[in-house]
Parts: sequence; C-alpha cells; structure tokens
Amino acid sequence: MIGLTLADVARMTDQPRPERKVLVCGDRETTASQLDLHATRVANGLWDFGLEDRERIAILDHHSDQFYEIWLGAARTNLVLTPLSIHLSASEVAQVLVDCGPRVLFIGADFEELLSQIRPQLTFVEQIITTGDAYVAWRDEQSTVAAKPTMKASDDCLQVYTCDSTDLPKGVQLTSDSIFKAPLAALLAGEISPYRDIGPDDIVLLCLPNGHIAGSILGALGLAVGARLVVIHDFVPSQIVALIERERVTLSIMVPAMIRSLVAELKQSGRTCASLNTRIYSAAPMATSVLIKTMEKLPYSRFGQIYGLMQTSGPISA
Repeated sequence: MIGLTLADVARMTDQPRPERKVLVCGDRETTASQLDLHATRVANGLWDFGLEDRERIAILDHHSDQFYEIWLGAARTNLVLTPLSIHLSASEVAQVLVDCGPRVLFIGADFEELLSQIRPQLTFVEQIITTGDAYVAWRDEQSTVAAKPTMKASDDCLQVYTCDSTDLPKGVQLTSDSIFKAPLAALLAGEISPYRDIGPDDIVLLCLPNGHIAGSILGALGLAVGARLVVIHDFVPSQIVALIERERVTLSIMVPAMIRSLVAELKQSGRTCASLNTRIYSAAPMATSVLIKTMEKLPYSRFGQIYGLMQTSGPISA
C-alpha cells in the first residue's frame, strides 16, 4: 500500500471480493464492484464538464454514501473535493466557495434555500447537481469506460475548512499521503494507533459529518483496508443503537456528546451493542466519570481518544 492514492481505493476494494457490501446508507447497499463502477461514472461525468487537473469541486450535504462515490470519482480525475460543514451560515458558505472557486457544486436538497441566498455571489459555479435521485440520474448517464488515474500520492485530494467563532474558515489542503501514509504504516507495523485494529472484517459506523476530518479519514481508510462503511445522515440515539445491533458494527468514532446520549439510550432500552469492540472519541476530552460509565455499559469495547488538527490530517495523539 506504499504510495496509495485515493484514486486507487475503489478499484483496489473491488479486487478480492467484488460482490461484498462496502457501503450501507439507509436502505441502500453498495457492493465493491458497484462502488468501482459508480466512481468511474462520476469521474467521466466530471471530465465531461471540462474541469482541469487539480481543480476544486465542492459538496454541501448531510453525510451519505454518495459522498464517497463523488470523492473517489473526483480523485480518479485528479480533482480535489471540498466538503462544506453543514453548520456554516450562508455567509460562511459563500466565503468558503469563493475561496476554493469550484465550477461544480453538489448540494443536498436541505441546503438549496441557503444556496439561493448566496447564488449571485457564486458566478464561477457552472454546474449544480442536487444529491439524491437527481445525482443518481446524472451519474448513471455517464460512461463506464475507466481511464487510468493520474493522481500521485503527493497530490491534493481533499480541501477542508477549519471553523471557529473568532475568524473566517481557513482552507487546509490534504494529500493521499497525508491521509493514508501514517495510519497504514502503523497498521503494518502493529504500532499504537487509533486505527491499528481496523481490517477487512470490520463494520465501521460513520456518525460525523463529511466536513469533519476524522470522519472523512476513517471512511477512506476503511475502504482502503476493505472494511464495510455504515453511513448515517443524522444522529438519533435510538436509531443508532438499533443500527449497531442490526449491522453488527465493530468500530465507530463519535464526539463525547454523542457517546453520552448513546449510553443514555442503552440504559433506557436495555440493549448491549455487544458487537462494538472499538470505540474512538475525538474533538473534545471526555470527563473521567462519563468514560467510566460508558465503559460499564460497553464492557466489550476498547476505547481510544484521538486529537489532531485538520492541518495534521487527523490524529497526532491517541
């Protein structure tokens, strides 16, 4: 996996077991071969828009399986995806889009009204594709002929924006090397790492929005090692507990507030989520008392805390 790029991921995932499920989102299930095909179609559709090498495209939407199709497809055309935080105001969305200048924008239906408020400022946006059924219709019209990817491990593949209350969002450019190199090296060497146990038998629950670097990296790494991703739109504790038990989820990453609400739901429902053997939490420290209660309710789980700025492409400590 030395020199692995995001453009390689879907095709590599397709190699050993093409019919195994690699993405689950609501009622949709995607096999490895389907993900490879969808990424190829997206790449060809973006290519037909006349986009240039390393150009930025953007997405503003809730997390879904379509995010990964778009991201992998963009990588195959050596384009850089910019996922916008769904928590940004209209003015902040405009600032981010003006900064990265995408000619193609994917947008969820829930954000079309916000887009209408700032559309006059986005004169550079030439194509707007609504996710969901409209995206599927556009995707399925594209060619299935796969071109050889030109992306190098040192090329940008993701541009994310920091968000705080004191200043404007700041863009951070991430390469395939910055996403894959350190976690995969730790996996191969058996070193201490929040991702050291992830493998092809894992089922990974992704609760964080696609604008959150930890969720994006875990999703990409999961696909790279052949794990199955279970992607959710919204965090509803009762639905999450049911989903973990139904899909037999083995690994997840959440912020402490999510974990607290999950523990409360476990107490109320009497469920155990016994399949969940690795729990990673990030973005904020967890009080010792909360961690102890969580470990009592999830005795089968190992816990790991990660901390890392977007500029370090995820965890710098665990």
